[in-house]
Amino acid sequence: MHEVDSVARPADAVVSAWFRARRYIRDKDRGHISDLLYALLRHHARLGWWLARHGRQGAPRNRLLAWLALDGGKTRDQVHSLFNGGKFAPAVLTDQERTLLVKLQGCPVDHPAMPDEVRGECPSWAVASLRRRFGDSFPREMAALLTAAPLDLRVNPLKSTREVVLRALRALGLQAEASRMAPYGIRVNERPSLASLPMLRNGEVEIQDEGSQLIALACSPMPDHQILDLCAGAGGKSLALAAAAPGVRAPDRAAVTLAATFLGTGRIRSPATTRLTRASITCASLRAAAPSSAISRRISSSIKTEWLSSSARRTRR
Repeated sequence: MHEVDSVARPADAVVSAWFRARRYIRDKDRGHISDLLYALLRHHARLGWWLARHGRQGAPRNRLLAWLALDGGKTRDQVHSLFNGGKFAPAVLTDQERTLLVKLQGCPVDHPAMPDEVRGECPSWAVASLRRRFGDSFPREMAALLTAAPLDLRVNPLKSTREVVLRALRALGLQAEASRMAPYGIRVNERPSLASLPMLRNGEVEIQDEGSQLIALACSPMPDHQILDLCAGAGGKSLALAAAAPGVRAPDRAAVTLAATFLGTGRIRSPATTRLTRASITCASLRAAAPSSAISRRISSSIKTEWLSSSARRTRR
């Protein structure tokens, strides 16, 4: 929690790096730690509200104690046994922390006195614009965002089929089903340790939500197309496009910088490069595309010209 709060990186990237530095943690324990961390993040504002109500700071340790006492449903004795000061355990509780546990024990996470933006975990900078956008539906829309995202997988058609992967997942004891709309999609109705999925390690599947899979399909890639993915992140949609259409270019500046800087050492590879290799994608090339580059200027000019042309046609009508 300290690193997530202090490091200017996405939480999942911080978690991955934290686990890589602690390879002794077992897969099952990694799953429990991840679930607990993301539960704390999804309840950040509400836990902070409870702590402020009792005159406490919203430090990570205090938020953890509040979570265990509120929704975690742990008794005081159970919390004391967890905070025992052992080798891999948190330090023993102080007298002030014991007092906090007593005050929070049995209280609900959501309190009627909480403002809508606190109950909906909406950051202060976004409240005004989202209230204008959703009106009376603001609380309901915010609540919908607090549910944990499902685990969606995309089968790599170059290496397997959805039916084969579904059988393999079920053989591992996982509740998996075909996605409703994406033809290569699979939804896993639980949160397994990703390290325990061999099909993820060998490139037969990629983690990708069904919406992103449908975006790639909406491009209708054909084998003779060359596609420019101008805003690639870790390369997920580029992979989906490349599986059906050779010649995908993913100008992910951050990934290419890592590749150019670290590939020669043989120690670190960019996320996009690693995923392309694992998925047996040979038709894609990575290109850095700075905002001021010639290709960006040409694309921007083309978009502007097309927009002006379309506007003129609408005006003439």
